[in-house]
Amino acid sequence: MTYLGTYTNKVQYKKIEGNTAQELIAKYDNLSGEVNMSIANLHDTDSVYVDLYFSKILSGNSYREIDEVEGGINFDPQVEETEDFYIFKNLEITTGDAIILDPSDIYIYRNDIYSVMIKLNTADGVVQVALKEDLKTE
Repeated sequence: MTYLGTYTNKVQYKKIEGNTAQELIAKYDNLSGEVNMSIANLHDTDSVYVDLYFSKILSGNSYREIDEVEGGINFDPQVEETEDFYIFKNLEITTGDAIILDPSDIYIYRNDIYSVMIKLNTADGVVQVALKEDLKTE
């Protein structure tokens, strides 16, 4: 048997609100690739539709010139361009329900390139994510 290092479990609980994409697992987290996750709908009356995906930033922070102003040029930050690969898109989780994902659902991915993102479909959507990652300690 070959050991590739020592691993320890890291458990996180995150409450996700609104319809802005949020990072669940950051790029460069020291993972073995084993990730277990549950996503529970906390909204009292409505279903929530969830996107879960890997995201890779294709362009760095850049700025575009928007106009000349006295004493210089005014610059506006550009939106980062990303490449996204969906685990699921618009998955409905009804009120009071949850979805449980195991490592075969979130297969080993290159976390030196990708982060794991979540996005809800409505501004008043609320979910709780329980996330267990196997972290490489050696």
